[in-house]
Amino acid sequence: MSALDAAEELLSILPGIRFDKHIINKPTDRESFLERINAMISDPNYHDSK
Repeated sequence: MSALDAAEELLSILPGIRFDKHIINKPTDRESFLERINAMISDPNYHDSK
């Protein structure tokens, strides 16, 4: 099992957290990072998924 597999498995028990939406894999460039953050902030359901 890789660390990435373990992270996905751990997230499966955390309600409201999605690997494809809330986790940013390294390495990432500045633009991709800012796009992901801006998408999360502008999502009206973001604060409800905590």
